[in-house]
Amino acid sequence: MSAPDIPLQKAVYAAIVATGAVGDRVYHRVPSNAVQPYCQIGDDVIGADYAAAEMSACNVTVNIVAKSKPEAKTVAASVRSALDTFIEVEGFMTCEAAFETANYFTDADGVTARGVVTFEYLLQPL
Repeated sequence: MSAPDIPLQKAVYAAIVATGAVGDRVYHRVPSNAVQPYCQIGDDVIGADYAAAEMSACNVTVNIVAKSKPEAKTVAASVRSALDTFIEVEGFMTCEAAFETANYFTDADGVTARGVVTFEYLLQPL
């Protein structure tokens, strides 16, 4: 069975950039001079395959860094609209797509706002 890791990451990246919410400031590794707001495609978890139908349960985390909580929440809403759907993942059929959680908090600096938005996909190779 083929692994969905890289195709899923590419699909998530493309979907977030297409929203225009953060321009092209969508990173896997955030540069030290990154301008806020931006998104970082965080850790993902690829779960066990389903024996009966070669599927993978995939959890995706998107981290948002912004200047305020309202800005983080606005970006998160765009990310949610883009990813809470059956996204096109090269070489796979998206069988299920679900928004899981959105969490917001302020960094220890008392200024930087963060959002963490999670999704789950069930993917089957084509």
